[in-house]
Amino acid sequence: ASLRNLSYTYRPTITLILSNLCNLECKYCGPQSSSVWAEKLKDGRWIKGYVDPNDVEFQRKQDIVQNWINSMLDKNPVVIINGGEPTINKDLYEWMNFLNKPGTNIVINSNLNTTDNWMNTMIDSINRLIDNGVHVFIRASLDGYRQQNDWQRFGSNWTQIEKNLEKYMKTKVDIGIFPTITPLTLESLLSLCKIGRAHV
Repeated sequence: ASLRNLSYTYRPTITLILSNLCNLECKYCGPQSSSVWAEKLKDGRWIKGYVDPNDVEFQRKQDIVQNWINSMLDKNPVVIINGGEPTINKDLYEWMNFLNKPGTNIVINSNLNTTDNWMNTMIDSINRLIDNGVHVFIRASLDGYRQQNDWQRFGSNWTQIEKNLEKYMKTKVDIGIFPTITPLTLESLLSLCKIGRAHV
């Protein structure tokens, strides 16, 4: 694995927002992007995510979206997958199976706090994609180093982050660290850079 910059030119880009399902309560976030915040604030608009997956109209629209994306796969698109936290959402793995076509480029945003069970599923899915000629890039979203990250992201566990980073580095996935810039993050940018150098 490497920490190379992600750079694609002249390729269609598709962004999928799975839902607001998340495992963290970041200080600057809100219910639309975090189910933890939605539950805490009792915000009924977001507690169940963006839509009810059993809604017939939603399923019809999802079929339309999948058919359109399928028509784009011959163009080797870049598919960016966001949440919430995608890696704890079962829909991610269905999409990864759907996008398993050589030449496709998948970018997955993650806070790296994926639990061990989900992480095992993630690694298996990534290995299948890469073996089939799909390029996978993990966009690791961090807010600082160690306690600085965990303080800004309530529920974050730096030990889990390092453990998951090690697992990703044993695959052929590309990974980059993309910090959210806050005053505390600025203090620890050098330490975050050293993480990357230590794992290259």
